[in-house]
Amino acid sequence: MLPIIQALDSGNGNKSFFQDLKEVDKLPDSFFCLSFHQEFKDKDFFACYLFGEEEKLLKNLDKHLVKRFNNSLLKKKSFLNSFKNSNFDLKNNNFWSFVPLWFKQDFLEIENEIIKEFAKTPVPLNYSFLKTFSILLNKISKRSLCIQEDLAEKDKFKKTNNYIRYNLFGTITGRLTTFKNSFPIMTFDKKERKILKPKNRFFVEMDYNGAEIRTLFNLIGKKIEEDDVYDFFAKQIGLSKNREEIKKETISWLYNPNSFNLVFDSLVNKEEVIKQFYKGDKIITPFNREVFCDKEHALNYLLQSTTSDICLEQCCKIDDFLVKNKMKTFISFVLHDCVVLDFDESEMKYLKNIKQIFDKNARIGDFNSNIKIGENYGEMKKITL
Repeated sequence: MLPIIQALDSGNGNKSFFQDLKEVDKLPDSFFCLSFHQEFKDKDFFACYLFGEEEKLLKNLDKHLVKRFNNSLLKKKSFLNSFKNSNFDLKNNNFWSFVPLWFKQDFLEIENEIIKEFAKTPVPLNYSFLKTFSILLNKISKRSLCIQEDLAEKDKFKKTNNYIRYNLFGTITGRLTTFKNSFPIMTFDKKERKILKPKNRFFVEMDYNGAEIRTLFNLIGKKIEEDDVYDFFAKQIGLSKNREEIKKETISWLYNPNSFNLVFDSLVNKEEVIKQFYKGDKIITPFNREVFCDKEHALNYLLQSTTSDICLEQCCKIDDFLVKNKMKTFISFVLHDCVVLDFDESEMKYLKNIKQIFDKNARIGDFNSNIKIGENYGEMKKITL
């Protein structure tokens, strides 16, 4: 079995790492751990929290051990609260240096046992890309959002954390959600978006056009050349319907398993797509993600899950490009089929390159994104390159 690495993190840059319950300065090349830390980025690590939803994983462990683990977490929270109530400076001090030694040792021992049990669980088939995604999402979670305090809407967010904490296991399909103590970026009301401003010069949003429709066509080896998927369907129908009518008709056909459209069904045999990816009681996506569902929801879940994973994988490629070129621009946040970058004005010359990375050579084919730009997230204007 690989060694187990544990981290005691004060949340202010003070970290200690332990192997076999002993503090170490150097990390091994491969190891099991409970969760990801930036120091693990270039290591071959197996983070147990990426094996699945934490609550479900804990249900499969020894109940007595889980109870001890939860009690240990409650004690940690109690110590934190007592320090805060006594105005102890947690920002400039190492929390773990001031808790009783018995608690520190007990905490490490229990967590070590939990990791040992998790390590017996088969590594998920999609672990490698979950690991890649988690590194990017962790990086995003370390950057605070810039909120315009002079706006009235700011009052609604006084008690809200201005950091985004994504949950990789918040939905059955793997689409991102956020934890309760996160800034609510996934459910952020459009009317309030102007409170967010970039740390650089602009926000640049790249949003896949007709994302799930393009996913469907890519899955069967077909490509939609048009910039707007609804222009493509308008040509197929050949009638003088406006875009909204065609969009409504297309979405109804796509998501209603009982719908029938002579023109659309001649382009894609949805039943054949389901047969290809639906295995017994689950779909297995091109990312080896297993989604348990009935046949009625199979196509919907396949498209949702695959599109979300494509967006994340392309975002990881963008992040690699930004790092490689030592750019000030960074990914501010990611939505289901959309990425928002905090763009430095001097680096706008790279926007075409970044759009190319986002749109092309995805795991199943090419996509096309619309671009918006703005000085705050609520006032974004569409541009063409």
